[in-house]
Amino acid sequence: MSSAPIRPSMLLQIPMIRCSEKRLRFMLQSVSWARANFKLD
Repeated sequence: MSSAPIRPSMLLQIPMIRCSEKRLRFMLQSVSWARANFKLD
């Protein structure tokens, strides 16, 4: 196995993915909340 240096872009991708996951989850929650309150079909 070659000891390849870890790229900073790879390290940055992981927290970015997690952050976007939380953002998507929050958007879905707010959309369902709006539907429940305003009865948008």
